[in-house]
Amino acid sequence: MLGILRESPDQILADSHRYTDLLGPPSGSIFMTTALDSMRAFRDIVRAFSHGVAVIGPDMPIADYWSKIIQHGVTELFLTPLMLHRLLNCDHRPADTSNIKRIFVASGTAQNSLLQEAHQVFGPVIELAAGTPETSIFAFKKYDPANHQQGDIGPAVGGITVRIQDENDCDLPANAVGRLRLTVPQDQRFEGYLGGASAYDAYGGVYPGFLASLSPDGQMTKHGRTDDRLSLGGTRYFSGLIETALEKLPTVERVCALRVFASDGSEALGLAIKPATGFKATDIQKLAKRSLPGIGDVIVRVCASFPVGKEGLPDREALEQWWQRKNEL
Repeated sequence: MLGILRESPDQILADSHRYTDLLGPPSGSIFMTTALDSMRAFRDIVRAFSHGVAVIGPDMPIADYWSKIIQHGVTELFLTPLMLHRLLNCDHRPADTSNIKRIFVASGTAQNSLLQEAHQVFGPVIELAAGTPETSIFAFKKYDPANHQQGDIGPAVGGITVRIQDENDCDLPANAVGRLRLTVPQDQRFEGYLGGASAYDAYGGVYPGFLASLSPDGQMTKHGRTDDRLSLGGTRYFSGLIETALEKLPTVERVCALRVFASDGSEALGLAIKPATGFKATDIQKLAKRSLPGIGDVIVRVCASFPVGKEGLPDREALEQWWQRKNEL
């Protein structure tokens, strides 16, 4: 894991101390399902080990999760929204979950229906965060079911400052939706990609690729991404790669990959497909699940016509509107 970092051991320890200052010391073992090669997961692990507590997960059958959580005295769950959904609906979930003192949901895209369900089961222990490989966490808040709206991720943490800009890098007024720009102090920068160019400009600014808005009192809301990556359950998938792979199949003429929602409110991969001879939706679902580990629900819908833009690429806006008209959720 250390191979993915550019920083010296001293800087890594300094970062872990700042991370603990933000989250506080762990009260017991930690169960974690965020990817082990992510910056956030690395800091979670260092924080746990530096306080002498264990980290378990994620490489085990889901049926074993709750038994291991109980066995190892876990008090904190660091989860993607997809895994929160699965743990809530797991047949092996115990009736008494009072040992869980914190559920840290590592995404600003969790559906409010999912968070409300978790709040009813676990109580007021849910916290939300958004992050990037360059900052690990840049916004952090407690979940409040009384006033939470999807995408709310709270104020900036530490010395990070936030601006919302248009495509010409001009600042936008409060509550306007635009590109999120973070300015990160020198001692809080965290280069997340080994061998790549620095993510920061000469002023310490970085664009993490989010569309966002900022309220007058500094509360951030995420509204999506500025690129073609789909954030599903806390994991990002490249829609273009999915589409290219599926369009190689003789039974698929055109396809557009979308972020949609299943009937229970959880995030899902939506595939809007113009079919060819021999098409079967179940075959596409099986292939997607096999090729994209951890993808969760895959919903396939057939469209008779397939709108494209001037470049010949799928017209995502038109297809999203079509999907919403078909989807009653």
